[in-house]
Amino acid sequence: MEAVMQLANSPALWILALASICIVLWQTWLYFKMAKDYVRDTGVMTQEEIKLSLKVGVICTVGPAIAVFTVAVVLIGLIGGPITLSRIGVIGSAAFESLTSSAGSGGTVGTPDFTFTMLATASWVMALGGSGWLVTTFFLTKGLDKTQEKMKKANPKMIPMVGSIAPFMVFFVMGYGEAMKKIKAETPTFGVLAALIAGAISMYGFNRLAHVSSKYNWLREWSMGFAIIIAMIVGIIVD
Repeated sequence: MEAVMQLANSPALWILALASICIVLWQTWLYFKMAKDYVRDTGVMTQEEIKLSLKVGVICTVGPAIAVFTVAVVLIGLIGGPITLSRIGVIGSAAFESLTSSAGSGGTVGTPDFTFTMLATASWVMALGGSGWLVTTFFLTKGLDKTQEKMKKANPKMIPMVGSIAPFMVFFVMGYGEAMKKIKAETPTFGVLAALIAGAISMYGFNRLAHVSSKYNWLREWSMGFAIIIAMIVGIIVD
């Protein structure tokens, strides 16, 4: 086990991991530049709107980043820093990577039975498992414009409705499924359900407070981050 973790944290793997992160940063810069050029050429947004959207985007990553960081710390102890960095830096789902690393190693990750072969297998399963996000993004993103135009022609109100309802339904179904799995386990736990409820109530409360008084408008930007932190704290306390 000790020899496996030495390999998992070796300089060669650090170089490969940092190389993959550099590619992600380069892609991020390309997308940012393309968006900036599009706004400049079309004038669809004012400079104030651009600054506000960037501010909200950065703030809204705080809560999810804390959640990912918490799981990633555990993952580093199981499969090493380089592999964790390369996976979290590309996909960003620490929970999914924890699941695939366990499945790929036959449940031996973090145990004395975790061998060099299991490390290699876990790495491949993590990479192939996360490739779905990359493949669907590559092939489907370009067609979203045509779909959006068709939806606008059919019903102009459809786009904002789908944009509001779809994320809610996706995360509700995922959260509900995870909560039920923990409740129906051999040793039931209610931390996930408590976190789900606490996060929803917090999110609603922050937005209502911002709506009631103008001096709390800043909560609109920070509500998601605060709600996730509160949900995590409540879930840990209940468990």
